[in-house]
Amino acid sequence: MEILASLPGVGRVVLATLLAEAFDALQRRDDAALRSLTGVAPVTKRSGKSCIVVRRQACHDRLANAMYHWARVAVQHDLTTV
Repeated sequence: MEILASLPGVGRVVLATLLAEAFDALQRRDDAALRSLTGVAPVTKRSGKSCIVVRRQACHDRLANAMYHWARVAVQHDLTTV
């Protein structure tokens, strides 16, 4: 828990959401499952000559929202982008 709380952009609400909704994936350290649950794993659609990579729509809405806010706050407080 201390490691997750020390990451930039992770507040109490995001940390609580991660621990409540994705505890099994975090405990197993299953990165692929965590990426799929949060919606950050890309989906590749191939058809003939075309190849399109899109955002995963089949994900946990609460976790996807938590990841969005985590990234938003981390970018706002990043010292290299100021």
